Amino acid sequence: AVERAMQYVAESLKVKKIAVLYDENAFGSSGLAQIEEVTGTYGLEVVAKESYKTDETDLTAQLTKLRGSNPEALVVWGTNPGPAVAAKNLKQLAWSLPYVGSHGIANFKFIELAGDAAEGVVFPSTKILFPQSITDSGQQKVIDTFISDYTEKFGEAPNHFASHGWDAISLLVKAIEEAKSTKAEDIQAALNAITGFAGADGIFTFSPTDHDGLAVSDLIMVKIEGGKWVLAQ
Repeated sequence: AVERAMQYVAESLKVKKIAVLYDENAFGSSGLAQIEEVTGTYGLEVVAKESYKTDETDLTAQLTKLRGSNPEALVVWGTNPGPAVAAKNLKQLAWSLPYVGSHGIANFKFIELAGDAAEGVVFPSTKILFPQSITDSGQQKVIDTFISDYTEKFGEAPNHFASHGWDAISLLVKAIEEAKSTKAEDIQAALNAITGFAGADGIFTFSPTDHDGLAVSDLIMVKIEGGKWVLAQ
């Protein structure tokens, strides 16, 4: 998700200087580390970074410090409620610049919390939010089945957190079947050997050194407009 977001910043926003506001928890800190790792690949520079505690209700101080570095875009890496607080504070400060969030805000809760301050926020997501963007027929069948079953069971369309769980179980079942064993080491070896597995999140290919399984192309960028999700251009 980090690399897809940075690709979008460089190639679609066409900016070079970014500021990063991140949750100091494991999700935010690991996100910052990944951002700093891939920015060079896309010709980007982190000109400032500030952290916040997950339960903070005012991020004005951090945003004011970041503003002083004159970034061309703001990357906020965290899950609710922090990113919503940041969006509201940005509006209160009348600081207008592109806001790129993490996949942790790929849910309607962010829009609910941020209100009209969510307008224009962009974030990476798997294609579950826009199944029409899928080009692989194998994945299309999987995602159609998943959306149908989930909607029938819960009365609403799934978000990508639901598809994460679906894929995790599906991959585990696949590995156990391939390994013909339930021993941890056998399952791990089988997972590492999985290639071209069509899941709801994308096409998974693992290896002993790649446990993410998805390519950058498996992710899309989503923008909030009028309280709804649209594909970001």
